[in-house]
Amino acid sequence: LDSHPAEHELQHALHLFRQGNQGIPLSLTYARDTAGFPWSAQSLCAELNLALDKNHLRLQSGQAEDGATGPSYPASLVTLNIPMTWDLLPDAELHKSRHDFNTGLRVRISPTLVEGRPVPHGVLRVVGLHLKIPERLSTHPMLHGRFFTLLQRAQAFKLPVLVMGINDATDFHWMRSFPNLTFQGDLLSTRIGADSLELLLTMGGDRWRDFKVGG
Repeated sequence: LDSHPAEHELQHALHLFRQGNQGIPLSLTYARDTAGFPWSAQSLCAELNLALDKNHLRLQSGQAEDGATGPSYPASLVTLNIPMTWDLLPDAELHKSRHDFNTGLRVRISPTLVEGRPVPHGVLRVVGLHLKIPERLSTHPMLHGRFFTLLQRAQAFKLPVLVMGINDATDFHWMRSFPNLTFQGDLLSTRIGADSLELLLTMGGDRWRDFKVGG
């Protein structure tokens, strides 16, 4: 069987970001069909070809002739954006919101102990929510109540919310007053190519301030 596309994205990200050694958080979308899938750290590790090595996630790419292993990254800095699944967060209001706001869960594979011994694949922990707002949300009062309810449920579970796809300045300004929201989108940060990003990461220290795309 072909490997999941998310595995290729993760492999590329680990190879790229580990060079800078800057402790940069990685966020990866894993849009798998939730029907019948056993959401657990063990299942995700198997699908993404990962292993939990103490507090690091390591890609199991096979051991090379020189004894080298696959790239690794601190598990606490790798977050997966997955669909909303009842098994991990059984809340009716949050499940309703997945239709209006494409709401999903942000999860991490974390080390854990059972009877004093580490579990080989760790445990899957919900660390937040991710969503994508409808275009021009700020001008649709009928959706405001549902949005407020979503934020209240997230606050009840003490889960921060990542709002993705921020492309409209009016919507961004309207949402800025809400607590525990992180924003992501082309309006806030223009995408750069892999070559430019690699150069930026390898500059180190404060030299990144002198970086210019295409320069």
